[in-house]
Amino acid sequence: HGIGKSTFCDRYRPLNPSLEHFGTYSFTLHKGAVSPMHRAQPEVFFGWLNTLVSSHLTGKAGRVSAKSYPQLIVEVAQLLEILGQSYASQGKTAVIFVDGVDEVAKLDQGTLEQFIGLLPSKMPAGVTLVVSAPSYVNLSTALGARIESRSCIAMPSLEPGSARVFCLGALVPERVTAATVRIICERAQGHPLYLR
Repeated sequence: HGIGKSTFCDRYRPLNPSLEHFGTYSFTLHKGAVSPMHRAQPEVFFGWLNTLVSSHLTGKAGRVSAKSYPQLIVEVAQLLEILGQSYASQGKTAVIFVDGVDEVAKLDQGTLEQFIGLLPSKMPAGVTLVVSAPSYVNLSTALGARIESRSCIAMPSLEPGSARVFCLGALVPERVTAATVRIICERAQGHPLYLR
C-alpha cells in the first residue's frame, strides 16, 4: 500500500534507550529477496530467529536441524523466552518486526495460519513483536488472540494542511521553498511515514 511500513520497520531506531531494534523479518519483496512463500515456511523463520538469538547470546550462529512443525512451535517459544530473559535482565525490551504479513495472506489462508501458529499466544517479558500490514481487519481471523484490535496502531493520512506544516518545520531552513514543500506533500499524499 506504499505508506512506508517496510522502510519504517527496517530503519526503526527507538528514542527510548530501554528499547532495542532486535530484527526485522520481512515478507515484502526487496531487490534480490526470496519470495514471501519461502519466507513463510516455519523452518525458515525458525532458522532466522535461531541465528539472531544465538548470535546475540553467544556471538555465534545457532545450529539448525530438521524439525517437525510441533517442535518448531516449542523451540520458537523457547528462543523468545531466552531472548526475553536476556533483555529483561538488562532492563530492556527487544523489538522484533514481522513486516508484510499481508503478503502471506495473499498466498493462502493456510500458509498464514501456519506461520502465525509458530508465535506464542503471549510474548514473554523483554520481547515485543510488531506485525505490520495495511489492515488488521483483513488479518484478524488468522491473528486470533495473539494480536487484538486494541493492540493495533493505525496510521491515518494527514490532512494537506497538517502535512504542509510538518514539512515546513522538518526541512532545514535553507531548503524550505513553496515548491519543495508542494512536491514533498504531493508525493507523500499525507502518509506520515513518508513525511518522516
